[in-house]
Amino acid sequence: MSYDGHTVTAEGMQPQKAQNRPLTADGIEKQMRKTGGSGFVFEHLEIEAEEDVFLPVQALNELRRDAIAALKEDILAAYRRPDGRYRKPGEKSRGGAEISVTRSERQGSVKQSDIPETAQTAGITYGAEVEEQSSWERIGGTMRMSASVENLALVKALCNVPELQTIYLDCSAFENREDFLSSSRRQIALCHEAGKRCFYIMPWIFRAQALSYYQGREALDTLAAYDGLLIRSQEEYAFLKEKAYPKSLAADWNLYTFNREAHLFWKEAQLLFDTAPVELNRRELNVRGCGESELIVYGYQPLMVSAQCQRKNSTGCTKKPSLLYLKDRKQKLFAVRNVCPFCYNIIYNSAPLQLAGNAEDIRRLHPQSIRLQFTTEEPREARQIAGTYAGVFFQRETADRAHKEFTRGHFERGVE
Repeated sequence: MSYDGHTVTAEGMQPQKAQNRPLTADGIEKQMRKTGGSGFVFEHLEIEAEEDVFLPVQALNELRRDAIAALKEDILAAYRRPDGRYRKPGEKSRGGAEISVTRSERQGSVKQSDIPETAQTAGITYGAEVEEQSSWERIGGTMRMSASVENLALVKALCNVPELQTIYLDCSAFENREDFLSSSRRQIALCHEAGKRCFYIMPWIFRAQALSYYQGREALDTLAAYDGLLIRSQEEYAFLKEKAYPKSLAADWNLYTFNREAHLFWKEAQLLFDTAPVELNRRELNVRGCGESELIVYGYQPLMVSAQCQRKNSTGCTKKPSLLYLKDRKQKLFAVRNVCPFCYNIIYNSAPLQLAGNAEDIRRLHPQSIRLQFTTEEPREARQIAGTYAGVFFQRETADRAHKEFTRGHFERGVE
């Protein structure tokens, strides 16, 4: 089997003399071409087979799978060192081939420097333990903690938690555009007086309403008053770059960074950091690397962001943000926040993500920061939870379950 200069061979079960139905060339080809979701298809396939021989279909399938797996490994081996890092240009692969393939050649219009050189200079954390340690040392050996809020009443309470270094104000925390323009600087000043950075979180969906919301000098100046922005879509990135936003940009978890390539893409786009995907489990996060990422360890996770407004469909549109609850057949309550300025609803899980009990596993991932996501909590409850996580992660206290019902999300299991 050959592809782009890579050639592999695979051996399977020895054919037997056929007693009833011998194998035909057409039958063999039919099985060989069933490459499924492997990422490979046969462009040219030659079948050489003796007459009056037999092989089980399972043996043919195993032969095909083994050959494809060997070809894939041979291709990938050219770009990896034994420690899992990319090779530098000119460096020899295991087979003696010189590496010169660039990302731009493989991704068409995406103009970026070649993968090996960038991967070496970007400081990306990979799965190997030695790489995790270097990332840990690079961020000063101290994991940071941040919190996001969807209720401005929580800001003052969280400013009293010394371990918190950054507070994110979600766009849904502001009732309307006027509230955003008039209240932002006051909340920023509150954070700065407590010695904390203050970031703003952009909307989940960036449509015409959002574009109108942030147009104009006053809105752009208000965004620039924050220490940075957490973005949730490529449209937001393009809009802010077009407007020459002067502060730092970071990516929330829904922006695709599942693998090293995607992580590297956003780093080269000059984002300050990204947020580890909540869909990945512990093992997958270790392979991806978290040294330059923030990891969400607490909060009610969004199950759905929808343009179908629950308030409008039930009692009529009031154009005022509110919090509703849906009850399922098991009598579980799901909070629904209608974000009127951008005309969408967020439906949250009935139980919060809670990873305090996985503190040791998270420390081994060496994330740049951990984040607490506060949605429906009251100020006193939010401060108590923040204090609990500060004690667990920075004082090595025993994890105390703040909620009787909670979930570990995908951290233990991942997506099935």
